[in-house]
Amino acid sequence: MPRRSRIDVASPGKEAASGAPVSASAPSVSASYCAPASRDPVNNLPVINLAKAGSAIPVKFQLGGNRGFSIFAAGYPKTQAIACDPNAVVDGVEQTVTAGGSSLQYDAGSNMYTYVWKTDGAWSGTCRQLVLKFPNGSTRRADFKFK
Repeated sequence: MPRRSRIDVASPGKEAASGAPVSASAPSVSASYCAPASRDPVNNLPVINLAKAGSAIPVKFQLGGNRGFSIFAAGYPKTQAIACDPNAVVDGVEQTVTAGGSSLQYDAGSNMYTYVWKTDGAWSGTCRQLVLKFPNGSTRRADFKFK
């Protein structure tokens, strides 16, 4: 199953790896976002992640090093209800953690950020999309079905 994605994050005035120009209003960050399959318990689109409603899910990603903790665009991360696709490939989330609420951590040894997403117990029987948006407009999305 596909578990690797790439989103470009680059400095203003330069081109991202995809060749797209970067807005002058983008933050001064020069990195690429890459979610290695071996470190990420969350499957990328188009796979739907199956998880227990109310669980805390670690969403892991890299930004090319420590960029501090103001890495998300205003109002993000966020979640939105989506229609459950009965034909979609569904895979269980292999790892959950204990958490009182959502949080962001950085591990310098692995250069890995972990956003611990505390889901709502009331989401049982629904599907939702988690959206991580970065200040330059790049996004990472993951779909979930809750049991």
